[in-house]
Amino acid sequence: MLTQTSTELIARYYDEIASQSDVAKACEVADEILTREFIFHPPNDGEGQHGLERHKQFLVWHHAAAPDQQYTIEEIVADSSRVQRAGACEAPTSEKFSVFRRPGGNSR
Repeated sequence: MLTQTSTELIARYYDEIASQSDVAKACEVADEILTREFIFHPPNDGEGQHGLERHKQFLVWHHAAAPDQQYTIEEIVADSSRVQRAGACEAPTSEKFSVFRRPGGNSR
């Protein structure tokens, strides 16, 4: 069952991994807080990306494509087995990631 600690981990993920400009530091935190069985569900991948090592590969690619990305958390919703974040991502100088889609189709 997920607890408040789970939502705190999600907040830490977006603060110290996703919004981190230093990909090496982001991967260090990933090693610390994510399990080997971690499944990441980016907006364009319904099946998810399985495994910590695969996710660190994604982080290297994504941080290279959008090094100035900053995530804002508007809401974290949790049930007994899942946690989801609603919010926005801004990457002012990264043309490839100028718009991110939120659940429900709204863009920010």
